[in-house]
Amino acid sequence: MKTAERRAENVPGAEAAESGGAAGAGAASDAGERLFTRGFATLFFMNFAIFMGLDMLLATMPLYLQDNGMSEARIGTIFGGVYAASILIRIWSSKLAAIVRPLWLLRLGFLAAALGNGLFLLLDDYFNYLATRLVYGLGFGLSTTMVVTLASSVIPLRRMGEGLSYLALAASVALTVGPFIGLAIQERFGFVIMILSVVAVLILAAAAAFLLKDETFQDAMTVRGDVPIIPGREVLAAALLVFFLGMSACGFFTYLVLYLDEMKLKLAVRFFTVTACAIVLTRLFGGRIHDRLGHIYIVLPSSLLLIVSELILAFSPGPAMVAVSAVCFGLGLGAIFPSLQAITLNAAPGEKRTSSAAAFLNGYDIGHASGIVLLGVLSELLHSYRYVFLVTPVFIMALLSLYLSTSLFKRGKVV
Repeated sequence: MKTAERRAENVPGAEAAESGGAAGAGAASDAGERLFTRGFATLFFMNFAIFMGLDMLLATMPLYLQDNGMSEARIGTIFGGVYAASILIRIWSSKLAAIVRPLWLLRLGFLAAALGNGLFLLLDDYFNYLATRLVYGLGFGLSTTMVVTLASSVIPLRRMGEGLSYLALAASVALTVGPFIGLAIQERFGFVIMILSVVAVLILAAAAAFLLKDETFQDAMTVRGDVPIIPGREVLAAALLVFFLGMSACGFFTYLVLYLDEMKLKLAVRFFTVTACAIVLTRLFGGRIHDRLGHIYIVLPSSLLLIVSELILAFSPGPAMVAVSAVCFGLGLGAIFPSLQAITLNAAPGEKRTSSAAAFLNGYDIGHASGIVLLGVLSELLHSYRYVFLVTPVFIMALLSLYLSTSLFKRGKVV
């Protein structure tokens, strides 16, 4: 389908927003559009592989670095290098896509991620560790951006929300099983075998990328001329929404364990297990709601669920309520992230999909990093991590206010 035609059909569920009877017709027309093609299934596996590797490393590498004499500050810097490099490469990914075909960028991303981990085993001091994490971060940032870019070119436009939800499901499953597998391998066979397992997963994904053909992703290959880093105000607005989401979500991922420890509650494992299950469940059906009814039916309830989750932790952190908070957080985050991603990608034509995907992912990562710093300073000044969960609802309210007030998201669609 040509780009102009895709833009004319720009928004999933648009007819549903315009008139009540068109939703059924849209659903009927979508039934004949295949989602799980060979190209999409391969990208689903590749998205699982890159996040599987990341989650295995996050669970095991800090222990290895600590055992090798690295301080907490140096460990933080080593891991911070991954995100700094990934943000940097994403900023320039659209420029790179105008020079190198996106499918080759995808392959290079996975090979760079594998190389960064392989080199890690050959080195044994702080600056070399940091250098390998920068290489890995470049590969991680490039591969995650290109997976989303190429997937968006083969997902039927009217099923974009559903397709991206399934793509995000791959990352959710990796988050659920990756840390356990990484720790199990490290405890039984040692860190060397664990990181070689990560390298093997990444090389396998890179090999899968060589099975893909350029013509399958023609809509993402039409990068012409000087593509801007930020492709338009719609994408910028959507990236700002996910920036606020990242600021809020970091409170859970970074400070929840410390807060529960402060409250003398040994419930962190339960919280994240319940959260992971809720995210997986939500991503099985959230995208269909986005496509058939409009994204307002995802963004609004998901935002409210996130606010409720945070306030429960702030005011009623008992065993039962922590479980309720985990359910609300998992359902809210699991639904809203791919929905905002679909909004971002639908706002741009095919030749700008790379910069759109990069802006979205960077918006989340920059928000996440900013939130970690801001909330860390706040909790130190006020001498309690409880204030983290009193402040993070403000970020979600900012997200919701921007979403409801701007004409770019009128009536549950981008206009």
